[in-house]
Order: sequence, then C-alpha cells, then structure tokens
Amino acid sequence: MDIQQATADDSQAIVSLFKRYHFALQSMDWYEWKYHANPAGKAQRYKMLAEGRIVGVVAIIPQRFAWRGRQITGLQTVDGLLGKEIRGQGNFSQVMEFLAAQQVAGVSDQSFYLSFPSLPASIRAHENSGWERLASFSLSICMLTPRPLLEKAGFAVMRRTLELPWVAYRKWVMGPKSGAVRVRDWCGDETQFNAFAPAERICGDRSSAFMKWRVKHNPRDDIQLLMIYERELLQGYAVTKIVGSTTKVLELRLRSPRRRHIQALIRYIYTKQRSDAVAFWSLGCSRVGGLIRGMGFVGRHRSGHCYVQHLQRAGLSANPDDWDLTYLDSDW
Repeated sequence: MDIQQATADDSQAIVSLFKRYHFALQSMDWYEWKYHANPAGKAQRYKMLAEGRIVGVVAIIPQRFAWRGRQITGLQTVDGLLGKEIRGQGNFSQVMEFLAAQQVAGVSDQSFYLSFPSLPASIRAHENSGWERLASFSLSICMLTPRPLLEKAGFAVMRRTLELPWVAYRKWVMGPKSGAVRVRDWCGDETQFNAFAPAERICGDRSSAFMKWRVKHNPRDDIQLLMIYERELLQGYAVTKIVGSTTKVLELRLRSPRRRHIQALIRYIYTKQRSDAVAFWSLGCSRVGGLIRGMGFVGRHRSGHCYVQHLQRAGLSANPDDWDLTYLDSDW
C-alpha cells in the first residue's frame, strides 16, 4: 500500500469510492463543502494506492480552538476508508501513524491532532498507533410521545392506555410555558457565538463564519441553529439535528443556564419540529448533564470518542475537565 497526497483530479474517484461503501461523502456537493469551504482552511486529502488504483482515502481538516487568550489550530483526521483490498493487514494503524507525522502547509508546528472514531476497528487503530483518548460521548434521551413504541407490532392496543399519561408526562418535562423565554431560528447574522463559550476551558471556534459553514450551509444534515432569548435578551443558543423522529441537541451554550431555558428549547422542538423524542449529546465533562438531570432523560450509550495527539507540543492540557468539546467539534 502506498499513501500519497490526493489532487483535484482524484476528487471524483474519491467520491465514487465513498459511494461504493456507503460511507462519508456521498456527493460532490458534500465533498466541496467539507473539504474546500471550511473557513479554517482547506483539507489535506490522501489516497491509498494498490496496483495503481485508489483503494483507500483519508483527510485532515483544520479547526480553530481558543484557550486563555491563545489561538490554536487543531488538525482533525476524518473520513478514513480502507477498501476491502487492503483491510485486515494492519494498514489502518499505519495510516494513523502517517497522519500524525504530517506537517500541514500553512499550519503552525504548535498544532495538535484530534479524531472522533466510533467503529471498533478505527478505535483499535488509534490506540495501536499511540493516540490517547481524551473523552467519550454520552447520549441522554427523553421520549416526548409514545408514537415510536405504538408503531411496533403488538403495541397498537396500548394506544389509549399510554397516550393520556404521556400528555401529563410531557407537560411535566416541558414545564409551565414562560412568555419571557423565546426560541427562534438564527437569521444568519454576524452573532459572535464564541461569547457563550466558557472562558476557562479549551473550546472550538464558534465564529459566525464557522456557524454558517458547519450549520447554515451544511448540505448533508437536517441541522438548525436556534437562538434562546429571555426578555428579548440573547441568553445562548442550541444546535440541533433532526434524525428521523428524534431531534438531537449537538451543542447547547447559555450565558446563565436555567431549567426554564431547557424547557423552552424542548417545547420548541416538540411544537415546531414535531419530534417524538429529544436527545442531548455530551462529550467529556459537559454542563448539559447537570442541566437535564431530573427532567426525565435516560442515558443510553457511548458510541464515540475523542482521541488526541501532540497536546504537549501545542501547550494544551490533557485533563478532560479543561475542555468544552461538543458534538459540533466532530465531523459527524
């Protein structure tokens, strides 16, 4: 297996490889958005060759982080795909070692690497090649209606039994309606969302340029940026993603978090997005868990992790409590 930097002429072949395996970027629109439109810089793409054919791909995308007044560049490895021709030969670990040794053009040598693997083979490859696990994702979910249960075979007879108590349960979760707290769609203005990041933690860039790229112009996901106001003053925001009948909260940041803000967000998700369930993703030491505790949410599972390399070189802490990573920092 030979690893080489990909060129523009390889773009269509790379997308075709992704489509063959139903993985990652399924169209040229997705490809251009993720690899070329990122305000932090263009991706570095690599191809794996066997007998002159592209049989694997991987990329590095730059990300901006801030901590204690410093601006640091993170290099996230994404979209690692090995075709069946080169699987099971230890090549994935070789690829991860190769990536961590790259010096990306135009990026300070004080950068660090991060990655968000979820598949067992990918996780093993990271650990075998010396990457360190920084934090793990957790998911907490609340069913707002019994509809998903009622649609299962054998549960239709329970419709009347479940619907009435579920109405009372939903009202308890959402709490009394407060006219002072409002949730609105982001209009796409120049709001500086970095103002809501905890100053004492290492946080990813949330400039309006990043939000427009990651959320507003995202061609891949049904994703929304919601503004949370109280008495017409902006208190924070939430980024949500609709998957089937569930709305997943990928990031929630508030100036002074209160339960009424979460309840207003859940009410918006139920009434405007017509979701049967709401789920909160959190990574590492997140404030989300404390906010939703006691509101009827149930922890589900951990399905992904954040791995890092070269934190010491970048002068960054390896203590997860010093980070405020969210699902939005990943490329998922």
